[in-house]
Amino acid sequence: MPRRPLAEISGNRAPNCELSPYQRGKIERSRELGQSIRAIAKDTKFAASTVQTTLEINPQRNEAVTLQRSGRPKKYSVREQRRIVKFVRINPKSTYEDIRQNLHIYLSHDTFGRILDSVRIKNWRAKGRPTLEPRDVKIRWDWARVYCEWLEQWKSIIFSDECSVERGKGAQRE
Repeated sequence: MPRRPLAEISGNRAPNCELSPYQRGKIERSRELGQSIRAIAKDTKFAASTVQTTLEINPQRNEAVTLQRSGRPKKYSVREQRRIVKFVRINPKSTYEDIRQNLHIYLSHDTFGRILDSVRIKNWRAKGRPTLEPRDVKIRWDWARVYCEWLEQWKSIIFSDECSVERGKGAQRE
């Protein structure tokens, strides 16, 4: 089916999402032309209950703007949310208790989790690093002593795969 001007690019719609003002207008116009709710539902491929609810709520809308949903107000402001996200980005290993103490924002663990989840900050275990054997440490130290005077040559070398290895780390996961 060819695309019509000013129509949606895709007719696909995720379940439980808002109808666009265009879709609502199409439903309302069909009703003004005398179509039944079932006929409108068949034409638009929406559930009859969606069509009926849209027609009932439409007079309450102001210039096709979606009405705000009822529900419990948030316990934090947008400013607090930004402060939490900024703090966690600067201190990625901080705990919820660290956030609470440093920012003086007293929210539950679940609320902190939802705020960070909304900006796609997840927590996961750090990848374990291999531990170095004393023999490997000696080999690396000998190599470093041989090439430590090689400053000018190092400037012309490009390293493509960098990895940091810390001696003594890796036995305990973070």
